[in-house]
Amino acid sequence: MTDPKRTQKENRHPSPHLPKHSLDVSTAERDKIVEALLISESRLSDILNIVHEAIISVDDNQTIILFNSGAEAIFGYSADEVVGKPLDILMPAAFANKHRQHVANFGAAPERSRLMGGRQTIMGRRKDGSTFPAEASISKLESPHRLFTVVLRDITNRQQAQREREYLIEQLRALDDATRAITAELSLKQVLQTIANTAQSLMKVEIAALGVHDEDEYFSRFVTAGIEPEIAETLEASAYGRKLLGPLFYRGRPVIINDIPSVIGVTVPPADIPPIHSLLGVPISAKGKLIGALYLADKRNGMPFSSTDQRILERLAVHAAIAIKNAEAYEQTQRLAILEERERFAQDLHDGIIQSIYAVGLMLDQAKADIPPEYAVARQQIDLTLNSLASVIEDIRTYIFDLRPQAIKDDGLVNRLMGLISEVRANTNIPIDADIEPDVCEHISSEQATHLFHICHEALSNAVRHAHPSHISVRLTRANGVVKLKVSDDGIGFVMPSTVKPGHRGLANMRSRAFQVGARMEIQSIPNKGTHVTVTMKGRRGS
Repeated sequence: MTDPKRTQKENRHPSPHLPKHSLDVSTAERDKIVEALLISESRLSDILNIVHEAIISVDDNQTIILFNSGAEAIFGYSADEVVGKPLDILMPAAFANKHRQHVANFGAAPERSRLMGGRQTIMGRRKDGSTFPAEASISKLESPHRLFTVVLRDITNRQQAQREREYLIEQLRALDDATRAITAELSLKQVLQTIANTAQSLMKVEIAALGVHDEDEYFSRFVTAGIEPEIAETLEASAYGRKLLGPLFYRGRPVIINDIPSVIGVTVPPADIPPIHSLLGVPISAKGKLIGALYLADKRNGMPFSSTDQRILERLAVHAAIAIKNAEAYEQTQRLAILEERERFAQDLHDGIIQSIYAVGLMLDQAKADIPPEYAVARQQIDLTLNSLASVIEDIRTYIFDLRPQAIKDDGLVNRLMGLISEVRANTNIPIDADIEPDVCEHISSEQATHLFHICHEALSNAVRHAHPSHISVRLTRANGVVKLKVSDDGIGFVMPSTVKPGHRGLANMRSRAFQVGARMEIQSIPNKGTHVTVTMKGRRGS
């Protein structure tokens, strides 16, 4: 018979000798749980490490307990270096207390997540001590212990891109204003100066320069903003200037040099030329042809030139090319109108005034013939009047010569010079010897030819009007790649002034034209022994 007390006791205290298979089941389930947790943790770790943002977890004491690979990349620390350290090491000291209080306030707030910093950018500190702007959000988990997790991204590149966009928008607005200012001008000289001034103001640089060349790549015009014209001429003519400006001017490609001495091998510029540390230059082209170049030197804020600066200057160069061509077309139209008016005036003088004076002279000759010989005084007075009329006709012919240098229609420098010499002979009766090599035009550019023609015309005009010569000679020759023009007369000569005064416009014009084509002009004159004007220049490249 079964004892009930024993049965109750056994029911209350089961025998420890349970079947073995029940213990094995409990262990297996536990291993599965552990394995699942490990897998879950591994997957979480993989997820955390593939994101580029920094993910950082801290406990309630703001001690770092999680630091993913994104955080390692951004801050420069390894996880082993920061886990267990206070969060303060990841931020500038000036922000540490404020940030610690922010996290504490968030812990006491009911919300579970928020953006950090609000409207203000928060700052992070890398292992090397450098700081960077960041954007971050924070969340919290209360069970079983309070845990804060921050997701942070470095926004340095974003802010830099934003600044560049804002800078570009500002520059494009300024470029639009600059374009309006450039296209408002019609005088070529004023257009070029406006372009240089606009480039200096637009790009905020110390110096801006604009070179325009002829078809043979010589500077025909060179204007600057930021330095005096005399210094600009020295810069252009110096070896230092040629090293700076030449590569862009002849190759027609943009150039950025932010360390000039190391590039061109010259550390000290010539006297009176300010040192230049950085240079940005872009070509100016019209209809696929290089017509000039625009240069900038030294940004006022000391920063190097960038590709963004280059793009803006290239846009300005496009508008500059249009403005230059428009101004050239306008000036050409104006010149043609003036030439037509001068031609008409010269024709009126020749066909109207001179013929009328001739008619008066014929009438006086007839009157003289009708006067009896015994009235010698009257006949003598008529002779004096006829001589005066002959002088007036000679003066008018000189004026016609001055009015009509451009009326010669033949193409080519040689034909134009021969036509000019023929006009002087016809209008002044002064003998002129001409020695002009027929093929000299093949070795000079059209720009050089034009300036040589005007220099020759000015020299002949000065000789006719002031020197009272009995003979003039004109020589145009070429030897060893050098073209030489020499205009000589045997007139009264003059004493060369030490400086060209405002009244000597002819001398100033000749010197200006010689400079524009890189020529050298020399004037030799001795009272009562004549004058010699000599211009020498290098011929076309490769000639």
